[in-house]
Amino acid sequence: AAARAAAVRAEAEAAAQAAGSEFATAGARSKPLTMFEQFCKQTSQDVFDRGSWMLNPAPPTPETIWQLQVMGALIGLCLRTRATLPFELAVTVWQGLLGETCTLAEYERVDKAQADFVARVRDNSDPNCPNMEEEVYNAVYGELVDFTIARSDQQTKVDLKPGGASQQLTYATRHEWAALAEAYLVHECDVQLAALRAGLSQIVPLESLYLLTPTELERLVIGEKDWSVLDLKRGAEVRGHHEAVQYLWEVLGEFSPEEKALFCRFAWGRSRMPERCAGVKFIVELVPLRGQLPVAHTCFFQLDLPRYTSKEVLKEKLLSAIYYCKDMDLT
Repeated sequence: AAARAAAVRAEAEAAAQAAGSEFATAGARSKPLTMFEQFCKQTSQDVFDRGSWMLNPAPPTPETIWQLQVMGALIGLCLRTRATLPFELAVTVWQGLLGETCTLAEYERVDKAQADFVARVRDNSDPNCPNMEEEVYNAVYGELVDFTIARSDQQTKVDLKPGGASQQLTYATRHEWAALAEAYLVHECDVQLAALRAGLSQIVPLESLYLLTPTELERLVIGEKDWSVLDLKRGAEVRGHHEAVQYLWEVLGEFSPEEKALFCRFAWGRSRMPERCAGVKFIVELVPLRGQLPVAHTCFFQLDLPRYTSKEVLKEKLLSAIYYCKDMDLT
């Protein structure tokens, strides 16, 4: 018990399973706390991090600060123990954890429409009417834009400077407005990021992370979505001999990143692999063929694989299992 980073007691769960060697997160079924906002809408085509979670920009309460510190500590535990947790966070959060401030161009990844609008105002580059004369510019923007900006959760507007709501944007003030808007967007969640970093620093010295890029830090904490089947196969234990095993590797190699995530969730209770499948032991147990679907034991990352006689049948059965057998709970 002394070697464990944490212990969790699950209550009112109907699923019966053994306590295996792996930590099953079942992250795809969990709803993040209110300290996060999924404003990178999955349905929007204007963001690159669709479906990711950003920090909630609402003024944090003492409870929220404490929650963020705990979250930061959990991220530190992931780095210390090489466990992974499903923190599907926007790239700007990973940058902030490293003490970096994103640029307006990088902010496009979470809200391209807002970043583009700031750039259009600053550069007088409206695609429908570029390089407007001052009088036309004032007519287009003056009635619609003042020195306020919508918070990223779209719940309220904030002044970019004192009395901003009563000051209209003009051609002469466009650079001032754009500079204030950019500064607000990239520093909107500084207080929340500071709380995350405070929690992280209790587990891992922040200086030790400065050689990492945001993408490298993300992979260390949450793992890889598009992992290599060769990496998985390298640490696999196959119990028995049958051609179905080769079919399994071939089918997994043809899976899309989304299907790989579904496979992980079905077989292991998580949606990603550790980087390069490091430390992962995937067990394939061959069982008699009785027409059934594959069976998963998520605590041990074990797949009971029937001895299918063709690759096509195996693919059909495995896809049925990962798409329709997503829940561990038996109720």
